Amino acid sequence: MAKYDPKRVLRQISNCLLRQLFQSLGNELHVDWEHLTVTQVEEIFAAWQSLDEPIRCSADLILQDVNDIASVDGVRARQLRGSGICIA
Repeated sequence: MAKYDPKRVLRQISNCLLRQLFQSLGNELHVDWEHLTVTQVEEIFAAWQSLDEPIRCSADLILQDVNDIASVDGVRARQLRGSGICIA
């Protein structure tokens, strides 16, 4: 799987989806979402790191899963599953 770099993963996800992620975890990040560009993740990253540990860790696990799924191996595995080939 691809090496996990949280800031890189944050850059690859739209701000809208990131906002929804943190809302779904029961926490609104205190960032100015409307004025962030797609690659401006420093404010998001800092706000995320300031969250309580359980929420911070939950978000981290989700972002690690996104990273794994988006990797070359993850894409290949999804393609094989879709073709009916057993990859257990």
